[in-house]
Amino acid sequence: MLVQIKDDDTLSFFLDETAGFRFLEVYVETQQIQPEATPQNYQQGGYMENPEMSQQWGEYMSLLANEGLPSSCNPDFGTGTSNPDFGAGTSNVDFGADASSEPDEVDYPIPPEDGPNDVDINIMAENFAQGQVKQNPSYGIKHVIQTVKDHTRYDIPYQKAWYSLKMAREIVYGTWESSVQKLPKYMGALKKYNPGTIVEWEHKAFQPSTGAHVIGYVFWAFAPCIEGFQFCRNVISVDGTHLYTKYRHKMLIAAAMDGNQQVLPLAFAIVDDESTSSWKWFLTLLSRHVIRGRRGVCLISDRHPGIIKAVREGSDFVSPHGAHRYCLRHVCSNFNTHYKNVILKDLCWRAGSEYQIRKFNRIMEEIKSQNVAAFEFLDKINKKKWIASHDGGWRTGILTTNMSECINGVLKGARRLPLTAIVEITLARTVNYFVTRERRSHAMVANGQLWTDFAYKMFNQWHQKSIDHTVTKYNHRQQSASVVTKRQSGFGLNTHVVKITNRECSCGKWTQFGISCSHAQKVCAAYNINAASMVKNYYDVQAYKNTYSKAFQPLYPEDYWDAPEFRLVHDTTIRISTRPGRNQTSRIHNEMDWRQTRERQQAQQRENSSRQ
Repeated sequence: MLVQIKDDDTLSFFLDETAGFRFLEVYVETQQIQPEATPQNYQQGGYMENPEMSQQWGEYMSLLANEGLPSSCNPDFGTGTSNPDFGAGTSNVDFGADASSEPDEVDYPIPPEDGPNDVDINIMAENFAQGQVKQNPSYGIKHVIQTVKDHTRYDIPYQKAWYSLKMAREIVYGTWESSVQKLPKYMGALKKYNPGTIVEWEHKAFQPSTGAHVIGYVFWAFAPCIEGFQFCRNVISVDGTHLYTKYRHKMLIAAAMDGNQQVLPLAFAIVDDESTSSWKWFLTLLSRHVIRGRRGVCLISDRHPGIIKAVREGSDFVSPHGAHRYCLRHVCSNFNTHYKNVILKDLCWRAGSEYQIRKFNRIMEEIKSQNVAAFEFLDKINKKKWIASHDGGWRTGILTTNMSECINGVLKGARRLPLTAIVEITLARTVNYFVTRERRSHAMVANGQLWTDFAYKMFNQWHQKSIDHTVTKYNHRQQSASVVTKRQSGFGLNTHVVKITNRECSCGKWTQFGISCSHAQKVCAAYNINAASMVKNYYDVQAYKNTYSKAFQPLYPEDYWDAPEFRLVHDTTIRISTRPGRNQTSRIHNEMDWRQTRERQQAQQRENSSRQ
């Protein structure tokens, strides 16, 4: 418990509890406090305004008498700070979790300590470090202000909240400089206690004067994730994201999809920028350490020039060994920047996500009738790269890079932390994935499931639809047939061709998802074939269990870590220059994030009016 008597004769108690901390304010009338008063006099004097706290008063005053009045738990933060970066001249750091960004330190050179709503910054920092900041990296300035207000009824200044949170984060995670110096030692411990974990370095330079290497790139992949990928579908999504740090860094992420349609992190890297060289380095290590000669892997990414060039110069993601596909969301976004029309944007998405070639052709003709230039723009893009109906089954139903972007979202709070803390959080959250999903896999086995929850749901939905289909057999050797769907609400009476031997249906869904569609299930029943045997192996419960069967091992305390093989420092040339104002700390939303409901309604009204 931290206790402080403030200048305005207010006693403030800060209690560290399991859920965080709370502030208890006890107001004491100045004229009633005698110079010779002791904590025991306070206990007996009845100076409490809140009688509900009387029972706790003796405990508080006894502690006060025995331990005195510490200015802070941490002596380094008593009259100032031991952190050389604290104060004027430090970097522009981003601690908030909301879309509004954090202030540059040039705005607040000195945190004020006076005023009627005085709450000590040092004590706030200690409590935030032990509570919310340690438990939740996304804990931001707006949360600090609200927490203090809830427990003290004070509206503390923004700058005071900023400083207290900065100090709390440095207590928990260290400074930017100390963190990068710690990184080689931490990575060594990570490999030591989790054998098979991969860490690769690419240094920019060596400083003879200091004997330190300048950080360039660092790549890491956890051993259980590498082993788990062997039981997942052959699709990897990659993406890059900004790190809101003192130095200009980017994080590259690779992720896969397990048999239950859940994201499996595969590899991470911190680089100085997204470029051809950084992407080529990352994809090369991904191939060497994660794919490890596995053929038939599909890479899904946006159309970043660095990725496209790096893929062309490699071999794992080009025919005949693999394939490279574009994220449909990014294609539609790029299309919309040229032709700002909500109807055309929706048609672009429908065209790319359609599994039947005849429907795709009809949608493209509709685009052409509305805007010939828009049609020609899309027609120039390689159809295999972005259209599901022309994909050939490489995507396995995955149209976007949402896998890797999902990891970005999970790491949102961590992206404004020092580098070692970022690596620690990728480990912690990946471990949580494994623990939770391993437990779920055991439940599936206990329930006697053949497949994962996702596959079971898809199979049953399509089975219910197959009941109303009509089958005409054609060839017993190929086990081929035509299937006519039932007409409902003006739709249906469509004919699909199914070839069981080839495991294909003209609807395209069987090829994409690896689960026998409603048409295939109807034909299987006609030929007395078990449709369940046609489901891809990566949906098996045993495959899902194997994905998360390799366990992580906890790291011993730092005292047990081996000495690092080299010293590491930041590249000062990529330090972000300070500027007044607040920095953007969230991804800038584009037109693909807007609902545009009103625009669609207006466009539909115009179309209806033109037909009248």
